[in-house]
Amino acid sequence: MKVIAEVSGKTINIKHIDGPIGVKARNFRVDRIGSIRWESKISLREGISQTYPWVKAQVEANRKSE
Repeated sequence: MKVIAEVSGKTINIKHIDGPIGVKARNFRVDRIGSIRWESKISLREGISQTYPWVKAQVEANRKSE
């Protein structure tokens, strides 16, 4: 969330809550991704920096069409 806020230039309040328990908590495991030798080619910040302007444009276009 902090990275998205920084990239967007927004100020947000973050409220931490307990995470999911059970099956939902096991959907992602770094060691499983590593076992297939997958590696990201760009950082999370760079990916969000590339994606955010597109998302923002989509939201703005949707608002104009309403």
